[in-house]
Amino acid sequence: MQVEMMWIVVTYELVNAIVEDIKQNIISGRFKAALRAKNGAFLRKIGWTYDTMFKFLLENLCAEDYIRGPEVDRNGSKGSIWIFGKEIIVENFCYNVYIKLKNVTLKNGTTTFCLSFHEAEHKLKYYFKEGLA
Repeated sequence: MQVEMMWIVVTYELVNAIVEDIKQNIISGRFKAALRAKNGAFLRKIGWTYDTMFKFLLENLCAEDYIRGPEVDRNGSKGSIWIFGKEIIVENFCYNVYIKLKNVTLKNGTTTFCLSFHEAEHKLKYYFKEGLA
């Protein structure tokens, strides 16, 4: 499977602005979670609710967590996909979490959809943390 990339220069400042936009969407109620089995199963495994996940992202997501993006959605729908990763420690166990967020511009502003929030299936390579930039 090949994912088409949007052709822009990704800078730390750009990713930081995207993260701030995502956080503002959480605060303003323009943040929605995809109710996918994999996401729900992971949240139950660590004892979290979707609201706990929202609060975690609001308080902890940062530009250093950036993996890749923006990408277009495979299904051709509008919006930009941004991939992040985060280590979460729950009851002394560390989980590497894959976070896929989609920003969509609507008439009333941008809405963010959390498409994935679950254990990473592969090693995550952090663009800014690992000096890939």
